[in-house]
Amino acid sequence: MAMMAAGTVYAEQADTAKVAQTMEKHDRNVMLDASATVKPRDIPIGLPAEAGGTMIMEDGMPVSAMPGPILPYSHWVGGSSYGSMDLKGIEETLLRTEVLGFSVDSYTALGTDTLHGTMAAKTNNDGLINFDLNVNGPLGKGWYFTTGAYGYFDPTSVHPKHTTFVNRTRIYKAGVTRRWGQSEASLLYKLTVASEGLSGSNRGPFIYNGDGSVSPLNGFRLGRDSYMPVDVSFDYMDLLTGQITPVSYNDQNKFTVHDLNFRMVNRLSPRWSLDTRLHVTGTKNMLSAGIMEAGIDNIENGRDAQGRAVTTADGKSYSGLMQRRVMLNSKYDVFETMVQSELVRKSQGHTTNIGLSYWFFYEQLLGTDVNIAQTVQDDPQRLLLNGQRQWGYNLIAQFGRGRDHYISLFAIDDWQVTPKLSLYYGLRTDLFCSNYDVAVDNDGQTNNQRHDKFTLNDGTATVTEHKRTKLNFIGVARASYQLVPNLFLKGEYLYSRLQRRMEEYTFDTMPTDLPYVKHFMRGGVNYVTSWINASLMVGYVTCQNISATEIFTKQVKGVSETQGKNINYNIGTLNVTADANATFGNFSMHVMATYQEPRYRDYNVTLTFSDASKMTLDYSDKFVTGMSKVMLELDPSYQLGDWRLWLSARYYSRQYASLANNVYFNGHWETFAGVDWQATKRLALALSVTNLLNQSGASGTIRDANTITDINKLVGYKTAGSFIRPITISLTASYKF
Repeated sequence: MAMMAAGTVYAEQADTAKVAQTMEKHDRNVMLDASATVKPRDIPIGLPAEAGGTMIMEDGMPVSAMPGPILPYSHWVGGSSYGSMDLKGIEETLLRTEVLGFSVDSYTALGTDTLHGTMAAKTNNDGLINFDLNVNGPLGKGWYFTTGAYGYFDPTSVHPKHTTFVNRTRIYKAGVTRRWGQSEASLLYKLTVASEGLSGSNRGPFIYNGDGSVSPLNGFRLGRDSYMPVDVSFDYMDLLTGQITPVSYNDQNKFTVHDLNFRMVNRLSPRWSLDTRLHVTGTKNMLSAGIMEAGIDNIENGRDAQGRAVTTADGKSYSGLMQRRVMLNSKYDVFETMVQSELVRKSQGHTTNIGLSYWFFYEQLLGTDVNIAQTVQDDPQRLLLNGQRQWGYNLIAQFGRGRDHYISLFAIDDWQVTPKLSLYYGLRTDLFCSNYDVAVDNDGQTNNQRHDKFTLNDGTATVTEHKRTKLNFIGVARASYQLVPNLFLKGEYLYSRLQRRMEEYTFDTMPTDLPYVKHFMRGGVNYVTSWINASLMVGYVTCQNISATEIFTKQVKGVSETQGKNINYNIGTLNVTADANATFGNFSMHVMATYQEPRYRDYNVTLTFSDASKMTLDYSDKFVTGMSKVMLELDPSYQLGDWRLWLSARYYSRQYASLANNVYFNGHWETFAGVDWQATKRLALALSVTNLLNQSGASGTIRDANTITDINKLVGYKTAGSFIRPITISLTASYKF
């Protein structure tokens, strides 16, 4: 009896410790994104988001471990095809994906001995058409199937004239599973056909008032009017041949992705299992178009400040505001293969994972650009400069073609050392081999500097081979110790040292050869009872040797001029976070408050413009753009029988919109609310609202303010950028059979 009681106490204490250890694994409303309806939101950790934001895992493997061009959320949308979804903490995400941040872990509904199906449909006040279907069940003799279809057609809130649906995504999925004993194997295929034009539709002009607020410019309604020109045709100059090729923006941002997943889990014994996974994905001739603002100029008497004629498309003289824009046109070929074999051992107090993996990536990028101009209004018209519809070909062109090979070994151990002490630790190391063909200047050369009509056969450019064999290293350690009943002392340290990938070698400047080095450390206390789990953590985060291409715009003799530069810099921040989850009967509440001060370090650049003038800018000690000092999250919900009422509110304090910190946006709330009703055993209805407070205004960055040193010029400054998504009311119905 005494031994049984002691064992029971040990188990209870261990379970309490495990709750403290896994506090961050609740979903934290990760699919509530104020800027998009299907993309997981970014969960701040003190550094700018990597790889497009929150990482996504599908059936045990990253949807895409590369930061682009196939962004994970482009061919993953969650929904009915998945039997389970979980939020993984930053420790496991780093060890499995090499990204410092959180990840969504999703597993396909593979089928059971009973036929199951889910049908869901969604619409909103903007005219969204969204359907989602999955059917899974038995095939007989240990075989099972799953199949699904997903369609997403979104006109967005601005309803541009150049297209009916800005975003169109169709995903088809099918798979078979074989089960024997305690083991199983699955083969899944997914086809994504998509067209995404959001990069051009979520922009708009406004007046920056100088105090963090904005005012309408020319009566333009941010979030309701379209800033895409009615005429979306343009020409680009092929990087390989120099040939001028006409395209339409409607034909860009289209891609077809083929995705194959194989997973086999062998139960070798009650304690041992072997998990083998294969993920293959690829796309050819992926077309990606983007639009970047390059300054607003005032046109008087039909001429710009340098005397060039400005006319409408029919040749009439134009006076008024002129928006300069850079049209980005990229073509990709991408192929990825990831193979992993993982041995898992579970024993009393231990869960140990030892894995070996091989990742292969091939990518070719042909990135071109051209300048256009348009009026500043709803559904703007194209403008001609000296009779030209476009000019300035390939001033910031990108080129790269190459392969990455990763041979990785990792080990993870989750150990309940004593009833009071829990440890989680892991190591990962890669043999990283890369081979790129790039048009980058070496050893002080300038032959690859981008210029008007730059191509790879213009007589000056040189494509060279860049080969490396390096080591990556990741280490993670986390501990939790019970000081007194219900109170735990927690601490963790994460370290990563990762080599550079091809996207950093696609411009004209050779990046530093130093690896990315990141340190993430924090410690604090955790209080756990049957009704509350609360923690207070103090942390410090740094990222060293960041290399990125930044765009700079400056008015030269009254005319906006844009150029790109490859910059190397560091980021560091101290942060304090208080986080709590509480349950009182049918009422649940999540509260999180964060204070941080992310700043740039060693960030300086020297620019040379067309009039031979030079400008040296130092952004060291400036706050990182797009990040807030203070963040607050409130997530209450109440269950009343078949009804669930919920609210999610996130406050973000001032965010700087330029590297110089001379432009900022005042604090704002992102608010969501909804009512879920389980009408019958099979039918569920949900009503949700995004931007419940109906806040409006600008967001993101204003690049053309990076070079302005006189803040007085920013009072009443005319510019353009992204905006807060307006109020959206959605209705969802789902039926299970």
